[in-house]
Amino acid sequence: MEHASEGSMSKLMGALIAELASQVPADSRLEIVKSDLLAASALYESGKRDELTLRFYLVITFLLRELQQLNQRRLADQASAAVPAASGPGEEPAVNRFYQATL
Repeated sequence: MEHASEGSMSKLMGALIAELASQVPADSRLEIVKSDLLAASALYESGKRDELTLRFYLVITFLLRELQQLNQRRLADQASAAVPAASGPGEEPAVNRFYQATL
């Protein structure tokens, strides 16, 4: 009876991991995440827990790297947006006005 219960739990956990894979956004950069989650689902159902642990490690590492790169791009975009636009004709940039005032 205990083995049947364990098998049912493995199938349930495998199904939950497969559901998680179905929720991965359609983005070519995340295809590896989706495929690793689907493989992890099959591994969980078959009882290969060591391989499952490795798959989850790889998925989480990849996601963290993508998140870090996304944050770096966002910060770079914010920094470039914070740079004042070029002055129009007849206008001096604020930095130039400050520099001239200190002379």
